Amino acid sequence: MEKDDPPQLVTPTSVKAIILRIEAAQLTRAQEVAPEMKESLLHWDLMRRLGTDPRFE
Repeated sequence: MEKDDPPQLVTPTSVKAIILRIEAAQLTRAQEVAPEMKESLLHWDLMRRLGTDPRFE
């Protein structure tokens, strides 16, 4: 009795290309937002240290 190989998922090249484009766009966006996030975190930290952070009132 022969054993059948389990079915394997085949991803078409076009789907792989779309996934690569999405990943590249996500990386680009993360690199664009990173400086803004750093500035925002520094801003909130300064406000907290000065006692002017409205989140802690």
